[in-house]
Amino acid sequence: AQKWQAKKATEEAKPVESVVAPPIIPVPVQTSHERPPEPLKKVEQDEAAPADHDFIDDLMKEFEPSKPKPVVEDLYTPKILEPLAESENHRIEGDYSTYDISELCDEMADIVSNIDKKCFIGNSSNDIAGHREWDAKHRDYVHLKTANERAQYHLRQELYDVHDEIRDRNPQLANELDSEFKKSMKYNTRFKPEMQIQPNNK
Repeated sequence: AQKWQAKKATEEAKPVESVVAPPIIPVPVQTSHERPPEPLKKVEQDEAAPADHDFIDDLMKEFEPSKPKPVVEDLYTPKILEPLAESENHRIEGDYSTYDISELCDEMADIVSNIDKKCFIGNSSNDIAGHREWDAKHRDYVHLKTANERAQYHLRQELYDVHDEIRDRNPQLANELDSEFKKSMKYNTRFKPEMQIQPNNK
């Protein structure tokens, strides 16, 4: 009984505050720099993801339909143009400086074949220089001549120009052609410049 009374006295002596419910412990606030632990399942998924991802990529590549490259791209691809090869023949019609020696002889033969010796001023057996001299003396009266005589006069001017071009390049060939011209006019034979053409004379 004495023990019971002592215990009761001790309980009565305790303050009333001890009967109050225990205080709530605040949950610590997570700071921004602290990283929450990731769930175990997510880690397992991350570890298994690369293998699944590669497997899916392989399947897609295997069953992906082939797509041909569009041809249109080639139309817009800039292409470097190769320089055009220079033409071997730079001949300009009427510009005798652009003719080679063979073409000059052909031109001279064509002119001589169209010359009418009846329209010559002076002696028809003259050489080219002699006909040039006679034409120079009478050029002021050319406009008074007939249409045919005027045409023949201008045709002879072309003959002089061609012969001058040949003389500038090959004087020996020009002399031979002059002799051939005199012969064809005197004996009324065909002018044959091809007999006088030398190889490699350009």
